[in-house]
Amino acid sequence: MGPLAVRPDRQGTGVGKTIVQTAADWLIDRGVTTLGLETMPRTPENIGFYARLGFIPGYLTITLTNEIATRGHPAPALLSHRSVAEREAVMDAARALLGELVPGIDFSREILLTSELSLGDTSLVEGNRGVDALAVWHSAPLADSRARDEVRVLKLAARDDASFDAAISAVEAAAAKAGIRRIAIRCQSRYGDAFRRLIARGYRVRWTDLRMTYEGYAEQHAPRGVVFSNWEI
Repeated sequence: MGPLAVRPDRQGTGVGKTIVQTAADWLIDRGVTTLGLETMPRTPENIGFYARLGFIPGYLTITLTNEIATRGHPAPALLSHRSVAEREAVMDAARALLGELVPGIDFSREILLTSELSLGDTSLVEGNRGVDALAVWHSAPLADSRARDEVRVLKLAARDDASFDAAISAVEAAAAKAGIRRIAIRCQSRYGDAFRRLIARGYRVRWTDLRMTYEGYAEQHAPRGVVFSNWEI
């Protein structure tokens, strides 16, 4: 859900509460299993507002960035480099990976939209069991006047630590191939080992958001492996 804004002269009249509650009811009626939002952790007014509506504070989403060298990387493994038939097989393998890590999670729509709208690509790590990791990233500028100066990882799934490291390397290789130095990753703090591995690679913390979920509709996490899911795609 989001973003939400209420005109200053209408604040305090219940408009914001009505909007959030109506949206939550609409989503619940349609069978969502996770319902949540992100807000800045340093805004007690926002946290209190959402808490009174039934949202519970959870983990942080930490934005980390790194400046990489644009040379010395292997050729990137990208979904866009596959034939139509191969893409369908990869999509099936990606759904199988996510279903294994967190049943009910599916990145297919985001992967397809990223490709169809030329927003970025999907980096792949494949092994004996099919797709061991994938990362959906965007390189399209956030504003028309800006250049392509950043690769933003929005969705990531990895079977284990080694696959996670390989996925990050695959994204860095794709960025280097495109001549882009800055990588940005939104890491959920629930995955502490992944956070530490990013820090060890030289990634630095730039921003934090607090993830809140509606009571009874909590986010599901992978008991093993890593699943990052940006809620702002």
